[in-house]
Amino acid sequence: MRGFVALVLLTLAVLGVVALRWLAEMPDISQLENLRLTGSTTLYSQGGTPIATLAAVDSQNNAGIYRTVVGLSGVSPALVSAVVFSEDKSYYQQYGIDPLRILRAALYDVVNLGQNPQGASTISTQVIKNTLLVHLALQRSLKRKLQDAVLAVQLNRLYSKDEILQMYLNIVPWGGNAIGIAAAARAYFGKSPAELNLAEGLYLAKLIPAPNYYYYHLGIIRNQIKYVLSRMVAAGWISQAQSDAAWRYPLIPKGWAVKYDTNGNLLQATLKDSDARIIPNLAVDIAPRFVYAVRNELVRRFGNERVFGQGGLKVYTTLNLGMQSAAEAAARKAKLPPKAQMALVGLDPQTGAVRAMLGATLGTRGQFNRATQAWRSPGSSIKPFVYGTALENGWTQANTVMDSKLTYPDPTSPGGMYEPHDFTRTFYNRALTIRYAMDQSLNIPAIRTGLAVGLPKIAATLKAADFVVPAHPGPSISIGAVQISPMEMAGSYASFINGGYRVQPYLIQKVEDASGQVHGITSWYDASAMRGYSGREGL
Repeated sequence: MRGFVALVLLTLAVLGVVALRWLAEMPDISQLENLRLTGSTTLYSQGGTPIATLAAVDSQNNAGIYRTVVGLSGVSPALVSAVVFSEDKSYYQQYGIDPLRILRAALYDVVNLGQNPQGASTISTQVIKNTLLVHLALQRSLKRKLQDAVLAVQLNRLYSKDEILQMYLNIVPWGGNAIGIAAAARAYFGKSPAELNLAEGLYLAKLIPAPNYYYYHLGIIRNQIKYVLSRMVAAGWISQAQSDAAWRYPLIPKGWAVKYDTNGNLLQATLKDSDARIIPNLAVDIAPRFVYAVRNELVRRFGNERVFGQGGLKVYTTLNLGMQSAAEAAARKAKLPPKAQMALVGLDPQTGAVRAMLGATLGTRGQFNRATQAWRSPGSSIKPFVYGTALENGWTQANTVMDSKLTYPDPTSPGGMYEPHDFTRTFYNRALTIRYAMDQSLNIPAIRTGLAVGLPKIAATLKAADFVVPAHPGPSISIGAVQISPMEMAGSYASFINGGYRVQPYLIQKVEDASGQVHGITSWYDASAMRGYSGREGL
């Protein structure tokens, strides 16, 4: 007998030492204060309307995920009740762990010799498992369970029940690439979490244990929902009328074609598209190439890790939805040759804020943006800068230049001579005022003006307007032998409206990170970063 007692005491001592070691290896609960939930980045228009989301990347598996962190006030009470009742009925009565559930689970494991072990997790332990102990999440070890329990108690000492529940709702993986309740509401029902009713809330709650399994078995979920509704009525959480209404609600998750009878019974359920619940990594509602340009700017400013690793940014852009709609309407009416492309930039000439953008003919696939990445010759649109330089050097609109045949040396032309002309290949063969020449967009007067004023002065004006000018410019710069993008051209043309100064186009007003810190940037567009795309790509 003494030997048995000694063996028991020795076993308890060993277990105590092991437990103390496990507790010593336990992470500090205060780390939750610095917890950064990987979240999706949302882009907003000038008026605050969401226009796109950029999915974050999960550091655990390097996969794209969708998560928008929401407060408990942004979740419907029906959904909260559904999740709490399904996952942890005694949540508001216990202190992080449920001793009765632990005892029942232990007895079940003993009786069934460890086959199909029962869980005894609570909402608090789920928060711990998916944050501080995420590296042990798949283990069913005593070490993890002990650390779960101790940390869960500490969690309840530091945070209120509502704060813990809010954490839980934002970290639950709901299958596919949806993390958190906002993503789940969008992925399965195309709604915000504030719009979900009791039936939808119970559906999401019953997905939690194994979402990627239960999504494919709607019939099983319906049976579980019916059982939980009866339990909620018996427990006094809802009335019978509320239960009946929830059961009769035509619950149709994305991707499913479902028919019910008037009593809520499932008549037919066919999974049509299992990918329907997958939220795109880049979900764009309007102005796709504007969104791509903003994304590129964010990466350039913040880096990939900040944008896609941590994520959770609120990006307030300069886009005006009314102006963008007008631009797209005009593009739809445009008569273009087959396979032709277009670009359009509308900006505030006083500030440079881009209000509308088209980077390609509507319906064009791909992400190449002809508004920002297509560096081309501006052609005759350069002539106002030529005549403007003349005016700055003492000319008036009444000054005249000849419109007649002009030939000058050019080693790159046949015979070593260049002979410019207009589309009609005709000349007035007389002196014209520069005002008339500009109104008619005549080439020869523009070249003669540039030569008379001085090519170095014309080149200096064009450089100041952000045109890319050849190292050794010739007379042809006066009719467009330079390069610029439509975006930069819009910024340069603003000088003719705002009193003579060029504005720097920008796409983003401010960025708010997940902690609420605001990053105000005066200029969010860098033309030099785009000049690598001045070749033939996208033609």
